[in-house]
Amino acid sequence: MSTNIKKFIWTKRKLDIAKAMSKGTDTQGDIADAFDIAPETISRWKAHPEFVEKVDEFTLSHELATKAGLLRECYKGLDLKAGTIEDDRTTHLDYTKEIADIQGLSKHTVKHEGIDNIIVNINHEPRTED
Repeated sequence: MSTNIKKFIWTKRKLDIAKAMSKGTDTQGDIADAFDIAPETISRWKAHPEFVEKVDEFTLSHELATKAGLLRECYKGLDLKAGTIEDDRTTHLDYTKEIADIQGLSKHTVKHEGIDNIIVNINHEPRTED
């Protein structure tokens, strides 16, 4: 049994929508409103493998998908939490560690200059599927 999926025709607007979706910061409804299209149109596109692949490609091109981007995010988190990190158990850094874990980046130590006694160890073993 073969599926009859038509070739996805790309336009600049569709590429812009795929880029907007790749950021993960807006809902599908917000993106549809911003581009003045129906949310159902985006739903149809999301059912097409070529569109999904392009969104994934754009997602991986964002800075936070890189080791350098993750380190910059760690520095930003340290600056935000300076002076209160002892009292804050759910920190910005926890999220950054999770991103590093997802990306398979591990065994990296970052020391932020200017803040005494704070070392961030991103030393997670990559998760394995059961």
